[in-house]
Amino acid sequence: MKRLAIALWCVALAHSATGADEVLPASGSVALPLEQAIKKNLGRPYAMGSTGNKSYDCSGFVWRVMTDAGVFIKRSTARKYYFAMPKVEDGSANQYAFGQLVFFDDLKHVGIVDSHHGFFHAETGHGTRRSKFEPYWRGKVVGFRAIPRVADSATPASGTEQP
Repeated sequence: MKRLAIALWCVALAHSATGADEVLPASGSVALPLEQAIKKNLGRPYAMGSTGNKSYDCSGFVWRVMTDAGVFIKRSTARKYYFAMPKVEDGSANQYAFGQLVFFDDLKHVGIVDSHHGFFHAETGHGTRRSKFEPYWRGKVVGFRAIPRVADSATPASGTEQP
């Protein structure tokens, strides 16, 4: 229970740091480490429940990439990430900005936005890779969330342990 309270506090900090009405895309101190972490973890096979380094599921890939980029969050499922992370408003210019999290299929799948055209994820049968939103994925998008900023998540109090 204490860990949940700490995790929620860290998410609240991340949300308040960017303002209630505005969630910024990954930039500054997190953009380059995030890009490097994504590149480092591409091309690995899919395995349900896995957090790497040799294989991943979708939320394990997101957790590993964020952890490698210095953004410390608790390992969880796509659904829990959706409800824990700061919302990116529908229709905002930031939805498809690099570093936002994108959720699909009734919150059963999560990826990291690359651009308006594609995203990174761990896909069953294909592993970790970049996929295009069109034609298949765009119609399955449920919503977008922002990752906490490095300054807001620098203390690993929210937990970085694997399940």
